[in-house]
Amino acid sequence: MSAPSKDERYDAHVGRIARGVGVSSLGQGVSRLLGYATQVAMARLYGPGQLGFYVLGITLVQIISILSQFGMDNGVVRYVAHYDAEGDTRRVRGTILQALSVTFALSVALSVLMFLGAGFLANGVFGEPFLETVFAAFSVSVPFFTLMSMALWATQGFQTVKYATYVQYVLRPLSNLALIAVFYLFGVQVLGAVASYVLSMAFGAVLSLYYLRRIFPRLLDRGLKPKFESRALFGASAPMVMVNLTQQFNSWPALLVLGVFEPVRMVGIYDVAFRTAALSTLVLFAFGGIFSPMISNLYHRGFCGTWPTCTRTCRTGPLRGLWRSS
Repeated sequence: MSAPSKDERYDAHVGRIARGVGVSSLGQGVSRLLGYATQVAMARLYGPGQLGFYVLGITLVQIISILSQFGMDNGVVRYVAHYDAEGDTRRVRGTILQALSVTFALSVALSVLMFLGAGFLANGVFGEPFLETVFAAFSVSVPFFTLMSMALWATQGFQTVKYATYVQYVLRPLSNLALIAVFYLFGVQVLGAVASYVLSMAFGAVLSLYYLRRIFPRLLDRGLKPKFESRALFGASAPMVMVNLTQQFNSWPALLVLGVFEPVRMVGIYDVAFRTAALSTLVLFAFGGIFSPMISNLYHRGFCGTWPTCTRTCRTGPLRGLWRSS
């Protein structure tokens, strides 16, 4: 059987991107709908005031989670794809283990800081004593959130978004919504919703680690000595902290400012309105999820941007022995 032609390989890559975008788009669509349904249901069941407490807690968790990931979400995708393309299993394992351990340790430290600072934030910043309990309860979710996110980013380094879609976009928010309904039936108000969020994050973390080991069976293989490339991983990750913060910065200042200067019920009302408008960003994030690891993998394999239409052979550089344009 003859080897596939350049055109066939090109079509295969395009097809993979299209499938990845389709899966990611569907997953993010379901996630947005579930998130929107959760906020609307809580507003109807608890009122905008209690929803405001919940939203401020989640906002703080999201900010801390971005800091605890230290930009390694991008680094782990890049280098897992890179080393997997080279068949370097030791470096793949080292990259994943280092990313998971460093971010988890940082998330635990920031979680403890959030717990200890809950009183100051609630009383000294927002002027809402009940927020101390909410922030302290939400702090438990930070390590689970970070662990889930990093494990799912690692799976995307293997050029698949289906596991991130299953866990982060469908199963985790679906379990959160179901648990909120259960706690509400037992008469627990907003603290039941907080507990639902924490439990759903723990469930997501366990499930994401299961899928990571499934796609990379040698993750816990003690016979495979990991090789750490700390300088490369930290060098690529550290600058991305600010990038990640600014990408997620659209709603945070408004929510926090409203929480400081307006009654907390205004936070709940604003958040539902903002989520309605944010549905339009779905397509952009869907493409980014699958396109980034594939580009990293192709680059390190040596495919240039004009492949497969190029006709000359590269003599030097990372494209040596492959094609480049004339």
